[in-house]
Amino acid sequence: MPYLGLDTMNQPTPDQLAWIESQANMCWIGYYLAPTPCRKDMSWMGNRANLLAKGWRPVLIYLPTAPATVVTPAGGDAQQGSTDGMHAASLASTEGFVGGYIYLDIKDGSTLSLDGEAYVEAWINGITAKGYRPGIYCSHVLADSVTEVVGRIDPIPKARLWVFKVDSVVPHRRTGSIANLVARDPADSGVSNASAWQFEQDSQLDEPVRGKRGRQPAAHTRQTSLKWLSTRFFPNSVCSPTSII
Repeated sequence: MPYLGLDTMNQPTPDQLAWIESQANMCWIGYYLAPTPCRKDMSWMGNRANLLAKGWRPVLIYLPTAPATVVTPAGGDAQQGSTDGMHAASLASTEGFVGGYIYLDIKDGSTLSLDGEAYVEAWINGITAKGYRPGIYCSHVLADSVTEVVGRIDPIPKARLWVFKVDSVVPHRRTGSIANLVARDPADSGVSNASAWQFEQDSQLDEPVRGKRGRQPAAHTRQTSLKWLSTRFFPNSVCSPTSII
């Protein structure tokens, strides 16, 4: 059974998160590890305990040294991949997460270069050496290439694939209640071995804004931009305080 979740680059405010919780049945949320060379924003860090207490299952995401690191010959190689993998594990450990999955965020949908393949393989080896499991976030176009890279590792790790396949990357306003969002089977993305599927991007919501004394003035809203996600691998039980789904 698939489960709904969301992903946004910046940590939502308590009011934003409370509003989302009141509107839709979601159980997981992207959690960006920082700092990394291409992500200085640390707004997610330090929020593990609060999210777990509210019933959210954090999914750890690591941005590599450069957004195109794994697809450009000059951007990354095995040595950098190993360094970044161990760095991702260190950040996860510092946050109090023990074991479980960390997702390497490959935002570029271009073809993997040979150095890019070496980077991914070394990154996976870097985090598994520290007791974590690898996940890869990538375009559905790259799914087969990433799967091949994982299959060359000995022993083959229990990696998970989180793919994005969206109708539009243009920011757009979502109309209607998000309570009507339905979790979709990741296999419907066209990638049969996908563990998770991002099926919408830059979905902008008109979020009510409360007044200074808690009142909610009519038509007083701000836009919140989110990505909607589905996964098939979350149990119904509450996750362990030290686990990563």
